[in-house]
Amino acid sequence: MENKSILILGSKPNPIIPEKDYDTVIFVNGSIQLKNDKIIGRQLVHILSSSILFGESLLIEKTVDCFRNQSVDETIVITYYPDKNSLEDINKRLVDLNYTYNKITLYSPKEFEKTFLFFSHIQYWKTFLVNIFNNNFSRKEKTTTARSYLRGRMHLSTGFLSIFYALKDHDIAEVTVSGIGIVTGGYSYLSGYRDHQYKDFIALQLLKKTGHISRLNFTDSELNKIGLQNND
Repeated sequence: MENKSILILGSKPNPIIPEKDYDTVIFVNGSIQLKNDKIIGRQLVHILSSSILFGESLLIEKTVDCFRNQSVDETIVITYYPDKNSLEDINKRLVDLNYTYNKITLYSPKEFEKTFLFFSHIQYWKTFLVNIFNNNFSRKEKTTTARSYLRGRMHLSTGFLSIFYALKDHDIAEVTVSGIGIVTGGYSYLSGYRDHQYKDFIALQLLKKTGHISRLNFTDSELNKIGLQNND
């Protein structure tokens, strides 16, 4: 039986998207704006952070605009606001944006990590310490990573969480990852700083130790350089 194929599409500018018919296309946050007739998938999934629905900033405003008038088969929401994490709250916000779906699933950050990640918090912390002197990442980035961990969360980017979702929920699929990186690059709809680089790097090092890495095709050359070719 032929393996299924999945495309994960992040929001990094100028993504390289191999042209083919995918069984599933997973849009991450604002990359839903790229949904068009050239990106073909039998199933369209949108993974998003609730902080985009209820937060306030120029970046959030630009990202929310990408959600307007969109329609997908399945929406997965990672809920970050304890007082606005009900299906009623989230659905009302999506209705306001004329955003429709056939199925919706909500996860708290801890629930998502427990369900889909392949490694424990202890493995994550050990890998953090092993790579603490890696000069590709700033002291600020390492400090925020440590703070997130001490609060009980790994706080990976939604893009990297989507990779683990695709690998675990679709266990025979070949996964193409486009528009996702671990260096500063902004977003296709707004320039800016991404604060998940070191967190995602640690997750990638742990992913390399599993057999799942062979199922991934990264189209971002910098991600390959810093991640796949970097030995612990």
